[in-house]
Amino acid sequence: CRDPILRLLGGTDDIEAAYRRIPSAYPQFGVVCLTDPASGAAVFFTMLGLNFGLASAPVLFCRVPRLAVHLLRRVLGVAVTHFYDDFCTCEPAFACPTPELSGQACLWDTMHLIGLPLALDKHVP
Repeated sequence: CRDPILRLLGGTDDIEAAYRRIPSAYPQFGVVCLTDPASGAAVFFTMLGLNFGLASAPVLFCRVPRLAVHLLRRVLGVAVTHFYDDFCTCEPAFACPTPELSGQACLWDTMHLIGLPLALDKHVP
């Protein structure tokens, strides 16, 4: 659009170390056994957060971003969606007079308050 007021602003963001930040209700599923390459012995590790091999991990994880999206949409009026740990915001330019009041800034503040910081290196304004 040629009119600067009617143009769309948007961006994408990603939760930093996403699976490691969501605790599991079943800590026994966070125990992983790997073979030590030097000795060949089995070594057990306790992982913080969700295990990538756990079949229910995607379902358990997605409830937190879904909560953030509902909060942003219903309370703050931000046009936002998510796909697993990725977020996408979109809004008309007239809706955000300054970058500090944009939907993407609201997303960053909300995720910080929830305790799931977004990755600065994956931030696309």
